Amino acid sequence: MIVLEELHNDPEIVSLGRMAIFLVPVSKMRAGAPAETEEDRLDRELMKRYQGVTKVTANVEGSYQLGGKLVREAHIRYEVSFQGADKVLEFVQLLKELCRKLNEESIYLTMGENSYLVKPKG
Repeated sequence: MIVLEELHNDPEIVSLGRMAIFLVPVSKMRAGAPAETEEDRLDRELMKRYQGVTKVTANVEGSYQLGGKLVREAHIRYEVSFQGADKVLEFVQLLKELCRKLNEESIYLTMGENSYLVKPKG
């Protein structure tokens, strides 16, 4: 079995750093189509900042309680990877701004073994 140290020393294995997964509602990301949407803008920004993104739009459903009522909606699941702790804060700021633009109460974010609700930028 290969141990983590061996992976870091293997020239054929490239570490992409920290991975973050976040969910955003499809309906809000695609509002305004066929003109440019928030989805188009976010895809472009993630590629510019992190040189890559994975996006899943099929069968991703988010469920949560809102005012005592169960809400279910389709989501886009994004995965991005980045190097360095300074990029974490930059990434979270990007999500706060996206949350504000979408008029969302929060965006669900997973990094490592931890999950967060990112609130809009004040």
